[in-house]
Amino acid sequence: QFLYFIGMWKVLRRQQGLDDAPSTDPTDAAPSSSGGGSSGPVPISRDGGPGYVAPITGAQAARLTRFQINQRTLALHNSQPQVAPAPDDALTTPHGNWVYDKLLRHASHENPVLRRKAYSMLLELFAQKADHAVNSLHGGSMATMVASLKDEDEDVRGLACMALQAVIKTPRGQEVAFAGQHFEAFLSVLDDDSPAVVAEGLRLCHACHMAVNDGAATERLIALGAVPKYVDKISSPDDDVCAMALAALGRVFDVKEAFIVVNDNRALRPITKVLATREDPTALVEAAEVVSKVAFFLAGKRAAVHERTVESVIPLAAHPDPVVRTAATGALVALTISEDGKLQAISADVVPKLKELFASEGERDVLANAVKTVCNVSEHPIARQQLADLVPQLKEIGEMAEESHGSLQTSVQRAIAMIQWTPGDVY
Repeated sequence: QFLYFIGMWKVLRRQQGLDDAPSTDPTDAAPSSSGGGSSGPVPISRDGGPGYVAPITGAQAARLTRFQINQRTLALHNSQPQVAPAPDDALTTPHGNWVYDKLLRHASHENPVLRRKAYSMLLELFAQKADHAVNSLHGGSMATMVASLKDEDEDVRGLACMALQAVIKTPRGQEVAFAGQHFEAFLSVLDDDSPAVVAEGLRLCHACHMAVNDGAATERLIALGAVPKYVDKISSPDDDVCAMALAALGRVFDVKEAFIVVNDNRALRPITKVLATREDPTALVEAAEVVSKVAFFLAGKRAAVHERTVESVIPLAAHPDPVVRTAATGALVALTISEDGKLQAISADVVPKLKELFASEGERDVLANAVKTVCNVSEHPIARQQLADLVPQLKEIGEMAEESHGSLQTSVQRAIAMIQWTPGDVY
């Protein structure tokens, strides 16, 4: 087998023109000493068809440069007879050290098909290994992506946003974004005419938030006017845009005193409308979670009472999606802490809704939030009377709670004590 391999190797080398052995073909002639020999390959054709690469002999190979011989080798190994020319919008998968250079070069190509393909391949690299997102920055990827945010092709703009999301999630990406002052360009995507691109732009703003730099990127976005844009996009008819605007707005609360900006822009008004009119579960969950964050502050509690937000939240406690129920009951806990919030919730029939929930709910997180809501509203005498017949159910929940759910057991005990409290008792 070894000798067979050596023999076949010699045949291939001879056909590629890489064998230095003298030719035995009498028709071969040595190159002319007067320089009259041809500088190119001698065309040999067996069928006359285009694309056919014929083998050459040693004398013919002597007339070729090393580069020409190498190109013939590639053609012999990779081509077949009658190969059609490659289309103008073809982009082969790059490998090696020049992978980013090739993709970023085609990301700015005049052909939109090639631009889309380049970004798709770049996203595939980012998905394969996170290191690609960082390594691409050395080739100037962020500047190319930011320029693509203004591309005339909608798909290219969306893909550029997706690629930037992967890059900006890295500490190095944040450094490059700050050095290049790219955050204003990120916010400009929110003014795009395409809802799909706007949604990706909101995801990009959402991805900017990082704990490693104490939310410096989010703070920068707020300074550039991100909050009014987020609040405006909450009212978008597109559910994806609405949900991502709420998610991006939720990031703002991690920045010190940013709640003041949110409250000044009356964010609870469109959020309350979302809770009352939307059906998309993702938008409802994000809206309820933002309500919980707003109601953490005293001014937020007052704003929620003014917008009557609790009336829109209570019906969601019976939503078929358990994630929505969890977020909604969590918002009820925050909204019923203040005295005005309790009164508004009682007027909106929160007690009957809680009784229905305890009778059928099986999710522990929902039950835990509901029990905490009972603790809050039972501080009011009217609710305490209405919740008196709920004590047996609460005791069953407390018995069912495992030792690992000690917080639920504690909440149940406190709720029972609150319901059964009489003037003069200490709890």
